[in-house]
Amino acid sequence: QPSTHTMIEPNNNEKGSEYAELSTKGNVALTSADNNDDDGDDEDEDEEDDDDEYSEIFRSLRSATGLEIGVKVTWPDCRELSLSTTLEEAEIAPMFHGTQWAGTRVWRAAVVALQYLLLDRNDSGNSKHPAIPLINNETSILELGCGLGVPGMLLHEIKKCSVVLSDKDSLVEQLRDNLQRNFAKVDARNPRIEAHALDWSTEGVDSLLKRVGSNAFDVVLNCDCVYEPLYGLSWRSLVECQKALLKRHPHTILITSLERRKADGVENYLEGLCGIAQRVESIEIPFPHSPEVKMFI
Repeated sequence: QPSTHTMIEPNNNEKGSEYAELSTKGNVALTSADNNDDDGDDEDEDEEDDDDEYSEIFRSLRSATGLEIGVKVTWPDCRELSLSTTLEEAEIAPMFHGTQWAGTRVWRAAVVALQYLLLDRNDSGNSKHPAIPLINNETSILELGCGLGVPGMLLHEIKKCSVVLSDKDSLVEQLRDNLQRNFAKVDARNPRIEAHALDWSTEGVDSLLKRVGSNAFDVVLNCDCVYEPLYGLSWRSLVECQKALLKRHPHTILITSLERRKADGVENYLEGLCGIAQRVESIEIPFPHSPEVKMFI
């Protein structure tokens, strides 16, 4: 299972900062921005990757020493979100197998999935295009392997739907810190957004549903959670998790968004998914996007 959402406040420990800089230098997945000239502030907005297609939405925040410490998210017609992306020293060692680092990035597949879910349902196109799920304040969404949790956070903010962001147990507290930073003043009358640990298994699903007080979710989203060179055969656990969710509610809509890469193992995952779902369809994405990003529903 991909280890994700590594976001906390910057570590001032010298050794910890040295390793954290190694983990983030040159790895701004989608981010760039104008300079930030605030006096006395140790944060600067990154000027790298000015030609990135999402540079106006995601801005990398760096310390005075060049260490990336966060990302600002400025989505159209939505208030700005500020997410920390740095690692504590205790979390650095596992980073070198790659999965920790992956959780500090905003991946194109996540952005495309968000754009798709925010489309007007009347724009879903012809019969070759699966219907866009209706998402409103009565919709419940679960994001698997959520990383920074950007799709879930923005869907909650814009559509006022209830959202559960899920990831590995050792990382959930860091995700909760970012939720507290951005959603601390949530009206109790509105749908909630929360973060929980989820082991990709039948037992894990049962435990999660008990903790959130729900029988099922309307929409289950996963973005870039399948890539065998980095995550190994964790897609098998992902399929088991999705199977358990469908067993609880056969009408749950499963949405997968991923970026195709060499020897990624996606065909193996899709074969497994076809074995548990009534049908699996490729989504014809009706807006300009990176051609490597594919979506399935």
